[in-house]
Formats: sequence, C-alpha cells, structure tokens
Amino acid sequence: MSSAARMRPPSKDRCRRRRGTVMSRRFVVHRTGASDPSPVQKNQASPVSTLVLTNRRTGGYGPNRSRQGGLMTRRSRVVALLAALALATIGVGSGTAPAATRQAPPGQRQGITPTEIRVGGVGGFSVNPVGLPYDQIEDGVRAYFAKINSEGGVFGRQLKIIKMRDDASQPVKNLLQTRALVEQDGVFAVMPVATINFSGAKYLTKKGVPAFGYHISNDWENGPNLFGETGSATCFTCPDPTYPWLAKQLGAKRVGVIGYSVAIAQDCVKWQVASYKKFGVQVPYVNDVLAFGFTVSSFAADVQKIKDAHLDMLSTCMDS
Repeated sequence: MSSAARMRPPSKDRCRRRRGTVMSRRFVVHRTGASDPSPVQKNQASPVSTLVLTNRRTGGYGPNRSRQGGLMTRRSRVVALLAALALATIGVGSGTAPAATRQAPPGQRQGITPTEIRVGGVGGFSVNPVGLPYDQIEDGVRAYFAKINSEGGVFGRQLKIIKMRDDASQPVKNLLQTRALVEQDGVFAVMPVATINFSGAKYLTKKGVPAFGYHISNDWENGPNLFGETGSATCFTCPDPTYPWLAKQLGAKRVGVIGYSVAIAQDCVKWQVASYKKFGVQVPYVNDVLAFGFTVSSFAADVQKIKDAHLDMLSTCMDS
C-alpha cells in the first residue's frame, strides 16, 4: 500500500486553522493556519497562514468558518492565561495573601513592586500588512488581568500593562521597542507580543525576560522564557499529511505552492512541497520569491504561469 493510500485525516487536537472559506467567481479559497478546530489540521505551529485555492466550487462557508475577529479574541484569552500562569511560576508566584505576608520565589524581579507586577507589550499597530486585529490581544490581556486582579492578584500584587509600543511590523523597530520596554519602562515581562517580526526575541532570552504572544515564526524557539499562544516550536523538516489529505479530499492531483521571498516563508514552502511529495501529490509549480506586499499587476506574470501549470489546487505561505 502506498504512503498516500495510508494517509488519514489529522486528529482535531493536532493543529490549528485560521479563517473560513471564501467564495470567488472561479475558485474556492480555504484559509488555514490557526485557531478553529477542524478535521484538516497541522501537527506543528504554522509560521504563516496558508491560503489554499481549488477549482472546485462549493456552496457557502466550509467547516472552518469563523466570525471576524474571533481569531484574536480566542488567542488573547490564551495569551492572558499563559501569562498569569507563568507570572506565578517564573518570578512571583501566585496567591491572594497581602504582599507583605508572602515572599515571591527568587528570579527576575524588575517590574515587581510591593503592589504591582508591571508588563508592557509590542505590536505592529500602525503598519499591519496582514490585516489581523492585533489590538484585540491587548484587550484580551487587560480583560483577563482585570479578572485576576479582582480575585486578589498574584501574590497580592495587581497585574498592570504600563506601556504598549508600536514596531510598525519592522524587525529593527521591534528590537528597539522591545529593548525600550525592558530598559526604559522597566517591565517584568513583555506581553502581549502581536507582530510578524519578533526580532527582539533573542534579546529577551539573553536578559531572561518572559514574553507572551502571537507565535508566527521560529523566533519563539530562542529560549525557555518565550511563550507563544500555540507553543513555541516550529518544525520545517517534519512532513505533514494535512495538506496532502486536503488535496486528496478535493480530488487535486497537481498542486502549486507559493510564498514570500523571506526566510520564514521560504522554509514553509519547502515544508509544504516535501509534505505533498511524501504523500504522492504532484507539485509542478513552486514560487518562493514573491515580494512582500506585491500588487495585483506585479503578480500578473505569475498568474499566467500558474494557469500554464494546469493546477488543481494552489496553497501559499503568506499572511495576506
């Protein structure tokens, strides 16, 4: 029996998906990559969302549908929960007794006062090329902090976001703003992190400052103090049956894969291609050199190549 014939749909608890199914005139568009439970899922965290197009028409929205904004709302709750737990174990412990009568465990103490635990966040708020509602992460964390604080806080201390910094989705600015949170604002932890370029991760690991947020890249693998909302590991050398299984379900025999000309997206393209080939799906078209933020007109030549390849399905390693 071939490996393709032995494929089974991944279990519901093995991965995550992003947004619903959208109709176009010719194509059905499936967005996959993050939170909604579905039979079509991945067994490791995805660094970028995936767009799958097929030439099969279906009616309405598919099983992976979700409401606008639901992604960040759910993600925010998870990030806040992780934060509360980690604050309790990494540096300050938890409990409702007054601070004067309880002692926090040894650890990173910056940002901890007799009455507060101070944190600050960073995100791509002013420039958001992927169009995700990053502001909802902050809203979710504040809401959860309010709940914890109403129950006595952590070791008698109130959780407080004292600063939110904007990195405009740029790697250099992310590092600068992350450093500013630690060195200027004096935060105990950096949270929430809501950006596609977490270049400040290595700096936080070196400083031993906890960070909590949106896991979209392998930057989260830099150290034990970094906590992504879906875990902090990304495996690009682990072929996965999810997309090949989806191709089989849709009757797609010829699949194309495209992605941006950045390392994280190119790694994702290689991973998808390897996955398709391992399970017997042909991949006659691959393009991993698309400019980030490309326009419709600049993509025209690529569209023609896709047509010439006579694809049944196209999947991407892109966020937009």
